[in-house]
Amino acid sequence: PQGPIGPQGPQGAPGVSGANVSGAISATVGAGACVNLNLGIPGAKIGDAAVFSTKGAVPAKLVFTAVGVSTVNQVVVVACNFGTTTASVSNLPVHVVTFQ
Repeated sequence: PQGPIGPQGPQGAPGVSGANVSGAISATVGAGACVNLNLGIPGAKIGDAAVFSTKGAVPAKLVFTAVGVSTVNQVVVVACNFGTTTASVSNLPVHVVTFQ
């Protein structure tokens, strides 16, 4: 699992309960494969919806999708590589928000 990526700013937006976290991730995904990334996100609660966004360059044909909160303080993001060669990111800046 990925470690906590640390909080930035207030938790959630006004009137919305949840996490609001920025940090960085690293991942390697084989050609034509998908992998689950378990991100440590302080403030994420089971049942929360999750939004995941990248804040840096992502290799072509590598796609990230937030699936949800699997356990308290952990968001599952699926990384899929639709390319024909292995794709990697290293210290890719990301932002994760969860809400109910």
